[in-house]
Amino acid sequence: PILAMTDVPALWRQLAMVWGVMPLMAPTIGETGSCVAQARQWLFEQRLARSGDPVVVLSASRSSRSVSDTLQIVHV
Repeated sequence: PILAMTDVPALWRQLAMVWGVMPLMAPTIGETGSCVAQARQWLFEQRLARSGDPVVVLSASRSSRSVSDTLQIVHV
């Protein structure tokens, strides 16, 4: 599944209509590390991931918040 985190209610509703996407409403979107921690907790609660599973993270860099330009593979 694709987990999409947002802090914008309208975007959450739009993402909810896309097949294969699981939107997650975050109180605020801050640093990538805190978003990964929130996503990790949610994935574990939903039993969609286990410790050590690889996860692809797409995010915006600090210099370009309007464009997703950073791709990371992290292990949860």
